[in-house]
Amino acid sequence: MSQLALYLLGPPRLELDGIPVRIPRRKAMALLAYLAVTGQRHSRDSLAALLWPESDQSRSRGGLRRMLSELNSTLGDGWLQTDRETACLNTQNNRSKGHSFWLDVAEFQGKLKICDSHKHPSNEACPDCLPALGEAVALYKDDFMAGFSLKDCREFDEWQFFQADESGRKFASVLKHLSGYYQTTGAFEPSIEYARRWLELDRLNEAAHRQLMALYAENGQRTAAFRQYGECVRILDTELGVAPDPETDRTYRRIRKGELGGPHEDSLAKPWFDRSARHNLPAELSSFIGRASEITQIKGLVTSHRLVTLTGPGGVGKTRLALQVAQSV
Repeated sequence: MSQLALYLLGPPRLELDGIPVRIPRRKAMALLAYLAVTGQRHSRDSLAALLWPESDQSRSRGGLRRMLSELNSTLGDGWLQTDRETACLNTQNNRSKGHSFWLDVAEFQGKLKICDSHKHPSNEACPDCLPALGEAVALYKDDFMAGFSLKDCREFDEWQFFQADESGRKFASVLKHLSGYYQTTGAFEPSIEYARRWLELDRLNEAAHRQLMALYAENGQRTAAFRQYGECVRILDTELGVAPDPETDRTYRRIRKGELGGPHEDSLAKPWFDRSARHNLPAELSSFIGRASEITQIKGLVTSHRLVTLTGPGGVGKTRLALQVAQSV
């Protein structure tokens, strides 16, 4: 079975069985992206107007006809399904021929739907959400079709803008949920990292600034919390000429008063677990390197489940991984 993969979360690119496929014309890539994301059959007139808005109907339909022909030749294997009046991307029926179509946007949205099916408030995450949310983060390389634009195609530009805005907001929500979840488990390092990425999406996002301030404080990094507040004040003043929201100021005052945060240790943050705790685990004879994401995920599961089972082929390191997590908690 061969797979055609279209990547749109970031600079657009097309691959066939992992090998890049060159799309020579920007409008051909725009057309492919539009057909793939909408997943619908469109009239030729609407597609022609989308990509050749300044041309008359005859010239725009002629341009579309040539573009469809070039795209069909590039893709091959009947990926485009056209007739005299319509066109669509044949992602379903082609499976019978042993071909599959993969779209990162659809995969990203599918991961979020998994979490929507869980029985908890939509503004929270649970341990069962972690694998799907982690995969969603990995899929989101950059904004939708980052760096791509078409001249004199206002309708397509608007469609691209709204797709980028929607996927960006969903990605921000993923980062917020992951940061919040790890905060509740006391795993501050991943929580801070996700909060930082959340803030990188929009430096004016005061909720992300407040999250970082609280996390730094709870992790004993009061100096970092105060520095984050100062950065928030500076950015808001420089970019908008406004002061922080009252809620941001309240968070700052609570940290100053010691009402929010853990032990005061401004230089180095203490780990959320006690390494000096007594246990009867076997001593490690060699250092443990890597697998930080697996350790963090398993820690989250351990805090909310009575039993966590690690499975995998022999020799992949299940025992060492389990011991490493056990020693840390």
